[in-house]
Amino acid sequence: MLAIPESEVSFQAIVDPYARADFFLSFGETGVDLEEGYATFTSLPGGLLTRVGKVRAAFGKVNMFHTHVSPWADRPLVTVNLLGGEEGLSDAGVSVARLIPNPWLFLEATGQIFRGDSEGVFASSQPGDLSYVAHLRGYQDLSESTNIDLGVSYSHGHNAAGIVNGTDVGRFSTELYGIDGTVRWRPLRRSIYHSFIGRTELIWSRREQ
Repeated sequence: MLAIPESEVSFQAIVDPYARADFFLSFGETGVDLEEGYATFTSLPGGLLTRVGKVRAAFGKVNMFHTHVSPWADRPLVTVNLLGGEEGLSDAGVSVARLIPNPWLFLEATGQIFRGDSEGVFASSQPGDLSYVAHLRGYQDLSESTNIDLGVSYSHGHNAAGIVNGTDVGRFSTELYGIDGTVRWRPLRRSIYHSFIGRTELIWSRREQ
């Protein structure tokens, strides 16, 4: 049986010499949804790359994939169970990234502040209940056909008050820790026929009152 669980349309344009806009709409069985919609400012002082709007959180690797570019038919269980399922960890907010100059490898640091509502992960119950994401990525070519990509991630947010066994347990906070690694092998002369990608992620979730 042929089925198309989701299709996607993107609208991307250069707004002016200093900014661009990107919008991604998904069409699925439940209707139309805005997966991402943000403006990117590329010429800010200090070499900062800033995005404002609804964006996917820079937590690990898999969370950044849209469904149509995912290499798997289903999301990995760790993403489904800890990062909000198919939608992943995403919210409206501000994302700031910067390259860290050094003589050894490509190193990028990203910090994000969100409004605090990401379905299945965070739920704000007070005006100041923001959520935060930090990601540090390192990339290095090992040879002309092999490279390695490593990252560490952290996220913190709040959860609404709840009742457990008839007792008001109050508000919770959730912390997420992640480590991701990717190894790619793709020989230049035979990349059409021979290539390899090995990817893994370790995510730990902790909830406290």
